[in-house]
Amino acid sequence: MTILSNSNTLSPPEFIDRLEKGLADKGHTVYRIGRGKCHKNISNVHNICLNSKVNTPFNTLFLLLKLALYPKRLSSLLSQTLKLKGTKARINFISKVGPVLLLLPDIIHIHWAPNLSDWLFFQKFNIRVVCSLRGKLVNVTPNTNSELLEIYRKSLYLADGVHSVSAVMIDDLKRHEIKLPNNTRVIYSGVKNEAFTNVRKYNDEKRILIVGRDHWIKGYNYALRVLPFLDGDITMRFIGFTPTKETQYIIKILGIEKKVVFIERMAQSEISKEMRSATILLVSSVSEGIANVAIEAMYNRLLVVSSRAGGMSELIAHKETGFLFENRDVEDMRNNLMEALRLTDGKKRQIIEAAFQKVKTQHDYNNMIEEMENLYYRLI
Repeated sequence: MTILSNSNTLSPPEFIDRLEKGLADKGHTVYRIGRGKCHKNISNVHNICLNSKVNTPFNTLFLLLKLALYPKRLSSLLSQTLKLKGTKARINFISKVGPVLLLLPDIIHIHWAPNLSDWLFFQKFNIRVVCSLRGKLVNVTPNTNSELLEIYRKSLYLADGVHSVSAVMIDDLKRHEIKLPNNTRVIYSGVKNEAFTNVRKYNDEKRILIVGRDHWIKGYNYALRVLPFLDGDITMRFIGFTPTKETQYIIKILGIEKKVVFIERMAQSEISKEMRSATILLVSSVSEGIANVAIEAMYNRLLVVSSRAGGMSELIAHKETGFLFENRDVEDMRNNLMEALRLTDGKKRQIIEAAFQKVKTQHDYNNMIEEMENLYYRLI
């Protein structure tokens, strides 16, 4: 099977990268299309680069000449292109879809839902189009962007298949009266178990770890506000987040300058080391699908305390595989953090082991690849 994966970048998020490489390792021919550094193909995943150096009028003309050998493909491309306004938009569109018309894969997998409509015309060539539902594009943006909401209403049900990383994301779309195709499946993100170790570094310092990109949706300011009300000498380490002026102001007002550490970037292997020496992973998000960092923490046998945002309750059973607090509720966050910090060693090991078994089953890497393959095979 030939699969084109489109997440708009040649450096996709970790879970998309794992999926692409996993499918390639199973013997499928996988192409990754997007912008970014046009590095060499890795792990049998072939790159189709869309950088500005490639999207030139000359290269566009050369691409059209190649497509002239296939009149039906060229006619369909030109028909779609003429719907767009402006020369630049038309050149970008031809540069994006032209190489795929030459390739004609079996599956086009779109990981950026707002762009789905650009690819639906490939169905004329008996190519199946699958769309993945991701994070804020489903949980947040439709609530504030009526134009995007209308795009979803007009396009998502036309996809051959839809994949979601959590059940709650499907429910969110249905709440907006967005129709989905019959082949809509929840396939949880998978992680390679062997990438983690059960060796933990224990120390007397109580350290709360927070990992994630710099975005308001992650609720970092709620996490900072809880810190002064936690009993004992407790520090917070933020990885992947540079404090804004607002954040710096909150830290100063709360007097917690010596209790917080910010690390802008860190390799995945180093994050795993941080997890093995931390006391708790805190997920303070106000909206989530299922936080991949929580899955990785549970694999690393790190206790997770999370908001009930999005699909987190699909991952964490309260007081069984971790702790859940009400979204944006600092007092409830504080109470659950303190309960987690006061656990006896025996109870803590029980929860951590239950959490490990949960992700080992629900978020198994091989299961993810197999379930995605099954979705594809149902369509072709």
